[in-house]
Amino acid sequence: MPSVDLSEATFKRLQALAKPLIDTPDSVIDRLLDHYEDAGQGRPSPAANGKDPADVIRFDAAEVPSLTHAKLRKASFGGRDLSRPNWNELVRTAVEAGLERFKSADELMRMTDARIVKGAKTDEGFSPLGGRGISVQGVDAHDAWRIAYGLARKLSLPIEVIFEWRDKEGAAHPGEIGAIGWTPQAGS
Repeated sequence: MPSVDLSEATFKRLQALAKPLIDTPDSVIDRLLDHYEDAGQGRPSPAANGKDPADVIRFDAAEVPSLTHAKLRKASFGGRDLSRPNWNELVRTAVEAGLERFKSADELMRMTDARIVKGAKTDEGFSPLGGRGISVQGVDAHDAWRIAYGLARKLSLPIEVIFEWRDKEGAAHPGEIGAIGWTPQAGS
């Protein structure tokens, strides 16, 4: 793996952008590159490069491959499109839908594998869920899918995601685009 030397000033700038106990310097740089590419400054991703929809690999919602190095490109939960899709925002959207249905944080906490605490917690990877009186812990892509899919099933709400594996060692399908979805009518 390549090694990069950073000035103290650059490293401090990266630290300022990092989510404590979640991010590494590599993940912060990766997020910055994603932002740069999404803004049209860098090379377009295959998803934005006119890749044929037939080239999208569809997966069964209950049997997903490794989502390591998978970037969420598009997502909807309960008919709600995520405006700036990422895996943790998918979990947060699912948790919000759960709160709307159950009305009680205690009941929701019993219904999900998401790590939820009452109040505004901002350490250990938690972040408050705007005005809801709870905080949700960030997770990796695989756990995000598992949690959101589990809540979709319990709430009988549709879920659909389109993602792209980064062209990195350890990705299940480097550079490929995948899709996973579930609707209550489809069952399972």
